[in-house]
Amino acid sequence: MEIKQTTTLSSSPPKLKLPHTITLEARSKAILTGVENVLGASEEIVNLITSEGTLSLFGKGLKIQKFNIDDGSLSLVGTIDCIKYAAVKAPLLKRLFR
Repeated sequence: MEIKQTTTLSSSPPKLKLPHTITLEARSKAILTGVENVLGASEEIVNLITSEGTLSLFGKGLKIQKFNIDDGSLSLVGTIDCIKYAAVKAPLLKRLFR
């Protein structure tokens, strides 16, 4: 019996965790880093996936000015009323067997 060893190479390098920061300027402009994806955006809410979890920004007249997925930077303007991270739930089995 002959055993062959195979190696699978990934076409993309492993994803590094981007540093996450939020800079808020007078509640009218936000500059973020560590943004991995934009889940949705309207004039009242912007939902993002960051390297630190899901983030929602609430306000009025919100508009994304720039989003660079390569370096994880995003800037938006508008009146920012609230910035909220989604709570991270424990895995289901851990919650069942407390």
